[in-house]
Amino acid sequence: MVGVILKDGEAERQRGLLLRLQVALDGLGIRAVLARNHHLGLPTEHVQVSAACGLKPPSLHVFAGRLGLLRVQVSDGSYALATGHSFPVGDAETAAEEIFDLAENLTSQQILEFLSSRPEGVEV
Repeated sequence: MVGVILKDGEAERQRGLLLRLQVALDGLGIRAVLARNHHLGLPTEHVQVSAACGLKPPSLHVFAGRLGLLRVQVSDGSYALATGHSFPVGDAETAAEEIFDLAENLTSQQILEFLSSRPEGVEV
């Protein structure tokens, strides 16, 4: 499944928003890596190109304390976390503080509940 292929401008806008969040997280001492995601449809024996080619939504991989590695993407004007939490993209510093609090203050029970509620195959 290919998923969403973005226009170059939208992919760049989302990357810029995630970069702002990455800088804000860095200011709080939280490491994060910004990853671009490009889908390449390759030819097969049945079709010239197997799927659409282009940029997919970028993601920010946050090393989030007790929560471990956490994936963040931009969705509908929010930073969408793999935990199900979301924060408005309008204020990266506040979103970074919320992610910091979430990563540092989750109890072991909350982490186990989150991990057990994920559908199989879903990345954190």
